[in-house]
Amino acid sequence: MNATIVDEAAVGTTASTRKFFPIKFGGSVSLQLATAAADKTAGGTIAGAWKVFGSNAPGADVNGDALAPDITAAFTLPGSSTGIAAVLTGGSSQGVQAGPMWFKYLAAVFTPTSGAGRIVGYMNEAEKV
Repeated sequence: MNATIVDEAAVGTTASTRKFFPIKFGGSVSLQLATAAADKTAGGTIAGAWKVFGSNAPGADVNGDALAPDITAAFTLPGSSTGIAAVLTGGSSQGVQAGPMWFKYLAAVFTPTSGAGRIVGYMNEAEKV
């Protein structure tokens, strides 16, 4: 499944909308996490951090509790041990992957620390191996 998992304006320090998407249990997931200007052109001034949460309960909250743990550390750049980097300024894009995923649902959340812009996240998943 290919899906846009987040696409919204970001201003101040309010975290993006938390929405879980179904994924294949035991499969691999690739994410493209990007920040840009409000009109989706290059640039923007948004800074902050991405977090990824996994869950086996479709209605789980995204507070990093037992129902939706923070699994950000499981995602790395392809062929590397480098994880998801903090966004220091707008206009960034990073592709990361993880797998196998032992969750049925996944959510990516961006929490800005300063600036303004747009955040966009895409997900692509592979079949269970």
